[in-house]
Amino acid sequence: MEDSLLAFTEAVTGSVAIRPPVSGRSSVEPVRRLRTLAGELLGAWEPPPTRGTTRIGTAPMATSLVAAAGALEIAVHGWDVGEATGGAEAIPAALAGELLAVAPVLIGPHDRGVRFAAARPIVAGANESDRLLALAGRRPTPRR
Repeated sequence: MEDSLLAFTEAVTGSVAIRPPVSGRSSVEPVRRLRTLAGELLGAWEPPPTRGTTRIGTAPMATSLVAAAGALEIAVHGWDVGEATGGAEAIPAALAGELLAVAPVLIGPHDRGVRFAAARPIVAGANESDRLLALAGRRPTPRR
């Protein structure tokens, strides 16, 4: 997740260099480090860039799609962090609904088993958050 936050922050410049993931551990507590990087990401994208494309390595991608990929990455992996630390909450309905619209474009068959687990069945009556998490291969925690 740290590498993703750094890459999406770099994307605001108009290009993201493809490099190996950062190895080793930060001396900062991991969740605090993610909060710091997420804050830097939000600051970097305010105001949002107005250009139409961003280069990912040598490939151009619509900046709006890069932003959507960043939102999906942060929402799902942020939920993962919450789940791992005992504080998972539903992804806000409006955000989950918007991400459900772009998730099929961003999570393809080639991503399964590498970046995302296989999609899980969607339970009848599932809310937007649970539907998005199931699409991303997560098993939402039942809420009390």
